[in-house]
Amino acid sequence: MDIHDRRQLLTDKPSPDTEHEIRIMYVPDRLVLPIENLKAYFDITSKLNPGSTESLAVELLDDFNNEIVPRWIQIDVFAKGAQITATDRQPGWENQNLLLTIL
Repeated sequence: MDIHDRRQLLTDKPSPDTEHEIRIMYVPDRLVLPIENLKAYFDITSKLNPGSTESLAVELLDDFNNEIVPRWIQIDVFAKGAQITATDRQPGWENQNLLLTIL
């Protein structure tokens, strides 16, 4: 596949949720999240009403923790000039050097 064909795979569409921006950073354990699954997940969840920015952050954190069980995860939800951050890590997992490169 040449570079032109590869780049044509990067199709876009208008964002269904213009009120929130979401950043997800995680350190995987045994499972990773394929990008096509993430796209499908946000296609569905963008149509739901979480009630608040805080609720959205907690719902995302719960979903990711339950499905991919990362060693460490941080979800940032930005909306209307505010930022809500939700983080979690597996018990006993500690890698400050790695986290310093992420953050």
